[in-house]
Amino acid sequence: MKVTGHQIIQRIGEVKAERSLHNDRFTGTLFQFPSDLAADDALKPGLVIISIEVLEEHIAFLQHALATYGSKVKIIFEGRDLDLRLAVKLLGGMDRAEKLWRQAAKVTDGERGKRRSLYDEYDRKKADDDVERLERVVPIEEAMKKAQAYKRRCSALRGAIAGANATGVECLSIGLDPKLLALE
Repeated sequence: MKVTGHQIIQRIGEVKAERSLHNDRFTGTLFQFPSDLAADDALKPGLVIISIEVLEEHIAFLQHALATYGSKVKIIFEGRDLDLRLAVKLLGGMDRAEKLWRQAAKVTDGERGKRRSLYDEYDRKKADDDVERLERVVPIEEAMKKAQAYKRRCSALRGAIAGANATGVECLSIGLDPKLLALE
């Protein structure tokens, strides 16, 4: 049976949601009326924990399979061969760089007028020639161009990652039991 990265990611999300429900159920089992505990279908904390442990194990196996998938599937980005796992990591860094350049392109009030001295009132009385002020190091236009360039690179890498995640591989080749993909 073949599986894609998208399918594994989707299944991880489903199992995590199910685990969250069991976590909530566990809390509800901690305090019960004695008459409710006597019933055959009573939820006992130990049984709920067993269900949570099974789901945690499924998540771990699915995440391991996804990591293996990411190391097997390759993309070409900017002329370099990358495995999918590395491409995802590189995307995070490029996103952060783009965000920093966008911040650099913003003009804030007082940016040009910040004074070096803590004595604002005294400084206002001094002549403007006597006050050292902050100056912009990177022009706004240049920062905007750099932000846009990073945004284009991020977009291209996201597209390559999405395409790679659609690649089908055999479940067993990534150590994934196909039963973990089935809804239970």
